[in-house]
Amino acid sequence: MYFSNFVDLTPASPCAEGGRSLVYHHPDFENVLLKIHKKQGPVKFKKRLSALFRHSKRRLGAYREWHTEYEEYISAINKIGSCPDFLPRCLGFVNTDYGTALMVEKSHDEGSEDIALTLAAFIGHVDCKLVVSLLDDFFSKIARHQILFRDLHPGNLCVIRDSAGSPVNITCVDGLGDFTLIRIRVWSKLAYRIWHQRERSRVLGLMTSE
Repeated sequence: MYFSNFVDLTPASPCAEGGRSLVYHHPDFENVLLKIHKKQGPVKFKKRLSALFRHSKRRLGAYREWHTEYEEYISAINKIGSCPDFLPRCLGFVNTDYGTALMVEKSHDEGSEDIALTLAAFIGHVDCKLVVSLLDDFFSKIARHQILFRDLHPGNLCVIRDSAGSPVNITCVDGLGDFTLIRIRVWSKLAYRIWHQRERSRVLGLMTSE
């Protein structure tokens, strides 16, 4: 797979949108998505005492989110020994006419070019029991390797289905990493375990309460 240095997206429209990014289909590769930050270029911050402790904000600006995601992704590779199957692969960066883009693997169903449905779409669905089992597996994987997330809401989790339409995997497409100043979940297994149990109960509760 060869990626050019520039991708022309005009007049493409976003296929998805997050809190900080617009997502586009790569025009040349059906399994690649382009994440483009809504705020391009350097970001100015107000001069406050707290800014002294936020060097990464000043240095990385709006792209601090990508840095955080890449750092956690590499940490996952180091812990697991391979690319994790519960995260889309990070494929690098490219310039576009809409700004610099982060290239990521598209989470999609087998035999389909469309982005996989989010967990939110499966809440109350007939396949709920299968999805709950996959969610349990997802949380077991991230606990085993102490992978950090800042936002595990149902809109960030995709349910991957096979060609028969049965759910087979859960991937988290956004919200990887930790923005906190004092990253206690990195250093404390107890803090991570408390967070993990809370998030697992919350997300699984959304599925079983319907």
